[in-house]
Amino acid sequence: MKKILLIFLCFTFSVTIFSQTEISEENLSIEIKKTRKIGAFSIQWQGYHGNILPGKGQKRVQLRIRAKSIDGEKTPFDPNKLYFINDEYEARFAVTEANYARALETNIFIRLRDKESEKSAYGAGYDPSVPNTLLDYPYKKYQDVMLTLNFGTKRRPNIHTLYFKPNDINDNPLDFYFVLPKDIKEGRVYYGDTFIQDINFR
Repeated sequence: MKKILLIFLCFTFSVTIFSQTEISEENLSIEIKKTRKIGAFSIQWQGYHGNILPGKGQKRVQLRIRAKSIDGEKTPFDPNKLYFINDEYEARFAVTEANYARALETNIFIRLRDKESEKSAYGAGYDPSVPNTLLDYPYKKYQDVMLTLNFGTKRRPNIHTLYFKPNDINDNPLDFYFVLPKDIKEGRVYYGDTFIQDINFR
């Protein structure tokens, strides 16, 4: 069933049709519920790790989905498999924040880093048994844009990539955030190799 969401902004309105996508091999059903640009004065629950703020010339956008297991049993959801494609930049953007949408939800998506380090940032641990599965789904020759931190110096960088540990879901609203160049207004969302939907941000 398709649902229609009316968005009124800046004296204009647009109609966005959200549809449900089933991924049988993952035992998942994904439905995009909301997309929006996060304003500078937006009030929101910060989740376990806090917000990743955009830099100059960037913006932070939110994607809210409803993720369900098809058979009704708990099934893994992997935030690293969810990504945003933009053709103008020929880039694939990884999730920078992953939260359960309910403020009182006790489950969390744990943030990990891809290398060991004596320093800690954003609560990111190290677990080599959990791969960054984004890398399993290359898209054409597009550049991968992921959340990275330099634990070294400008002269001697020590770059770490941050990603997320999957978590079991049953029927949950989930919030995901991307940091994008300000002029990006549209693109496509995928989960693994599966196309989910075209989306746009005002």
